[in-house]
Amino acid sequence: MITLKTHDGYEECHEGIPEGIEVIPRTYEYEGEEHIYEMYRYPELGAPRLYKSRGPVIVPINGQNYLVSIVIDDDRDGIPSSATVTFMSTDEPETPYEVWDSAAHHKKMRAKLLEEIAEYEAEDKEDGDSYFWKSHIKNLKSHVEDIDNGEECYGHGRYLQFFGQPVFIQNSIFPSYNGKSACHLATLDTGWGDSGNVNIMVALDDGVPVKVWFEASCC
Repeated sequence: MITLKTHDGYEECHEGIPEGIEVIPRTYEYEGEEHIYEMYRYPELGAPRLYKSRGPVIVPINGQNYLVSIVIDDDRDGIPSSATVTFMSTDEPETPYEVWDSAAHHKKMRAKLLEEIAEYEAEDKEDGDSYFWKSHIKNLKSHVEDIDNGEECYGHGRYLQFFGQPVFIQNSIFPSYNGKSACHLATLDTGWGDSGNVNIMVALDDGVPVKVWFEASCC
């Protein structure tokens, strides 16, 4: 059994972007000016898995199944401050999960947004080009642009996700081990504060979990 206490994901951030992270340049337009920013893709331990339960769950890590338990610690104000992660190797099969296909979901949401835009544009014409409809249509079109630009605009609504990419509500973190980027282990949609969540990152050594990091933020 491996029991690891999380390190602060912000305090132990790698200076610069560690090896293994893909930097993806993006642009957006604001008040007529084009702005450049960066998105990041972390190395993955596997395809994203969604669970109905809050865990613990059995997942495969580097060919070995582990029963993984995550216990979150709160500070005096009820704000999540750290976590203890336990990995227990097992021969039991992986816990059943739901496959999360973010690209397919966003494609579906994009089509829905375009339908809404068409409906509201029709309403706008009937209402005499009102400011309300124009503002709402502009907002919907911005969501379409975000999807086209690769933004993760819509989540899956499940409490527990293992693997895939971390879901940072505010700032990204870049923990590393021996110069290589940590991987996303799990995101827990706890709802703390204003719709907040918790991300757990993990580093492996010879395929075995050796260090974990903690990030918590809210809207």
